[in-house]
Amino acid sequence: RWGKEIYGDARVQFHQDLLARLGPSALCATVLLHGGKPLSALYELRLRDTVYSIQSGFGDGVTRTVSIGYLHLAYGVEAAAAGAARVVDLLGGGGKHRDYKRDLGQPGGLIVSCSAIRAPLLRVLLRVQEGARRLLASQRSGRREEHREA
Repeated sequence: RWGKEIYGDARVQFHQDLLARLGPSALCATVLLHGGKPLSALYELRLRDTVYSIQSGFGDGVTRTVSIGYLHLAYGVEAAAAGAARVVDLLGGGGKHRDYKRDLGQPGGLIVSCSAIRAPLLRVLLRVQEGARRLLASQRSGRREEHREA
């Protein structure tokens, strides 16, 4: 989240390795500034004609009249279209305050997640957590989700 360190060394290394493999042209990272201060950050990857929105963050309490996250995402979509992208993939998951992907995406998309857990107790806990999450998500968005275990 904004203002908090969330990446450990392994996660940073993963992104560095990924970018080294994809090449610098795949990176679309932007920071929205106001008065020299960062308001929002957007980290995207471009592969062929698709832009994948990997991570975004924004400062809280900047303004109550404009959603800084929506504004920055709109700039990102505009830049993707100007760069001849045909698809902007917002990936799965909800936003901090609302499910903005539902607002902007196509209805009825299928989200599939896969987990491989050997410990029986953890497997049961995952099933309970996933069941509750799917129930809440389906009530909020009407989007169909599927979970498969490996």
